[in-house]
Amino acid sequence: MQIKNAMIQRIQTLYLLAAFVLLLILPLFPFAAIIQSGSVLYSFKLFGLYILTHNSPRLIYTFWPLLILWLALGISYLATIFMFKKRIVQMRLCLLNCLFVLIFDVLMYFSGKQFISQLSLNVNYFWWLFFIPFLIIVLTYIAYKAIKKDEDLIRSVDRIR
Repeated sequence: MQIKNAMIQRIQTLYLLAAFVLLLILPLFPFAAIIQSGSVLYSFKLFGLYILTHNSPRLIYTFWPLLILWLALGISYLATIFMFKKRIVQMRLCLLNCLFVLIFDVLMYFSGKQFISQLSLNVNYFWWLFFIPFLIIVLTYIAYKAIKKDEDLIRSVDRIR
């Protein structure tokens, strides 16, 4: 019980947990909807391109690189959260996560852009969803700074001894 309390009491764990939750909600919303004559034909989500027939979506193409990167990011964030005893490793994982979330966001944008340009129909983008990865990066960087502050404090105490 003492280990769990020590982990939750650290603010960086809450930042990393918030970033992880934001990462988990990404597949719930479409990034773009392709519309023709007032009705939605296609929906671009994290896992792929869906065609909407009779109000039930059907997956017609899977974006494997996005799906694999999303799963790897989820595992990496969980590993980062539970590395609370190894602050140096946790700091490195935070920076690595920031880089991979940025790559993920760029890949997500260009994957959608490629398929949408091939369909050449009217497109409604949900731009706010492309900013969620940037919010994840900000939360991860804030967690990194908090971990660094803890590490600096520990090192200063060791120097005094």
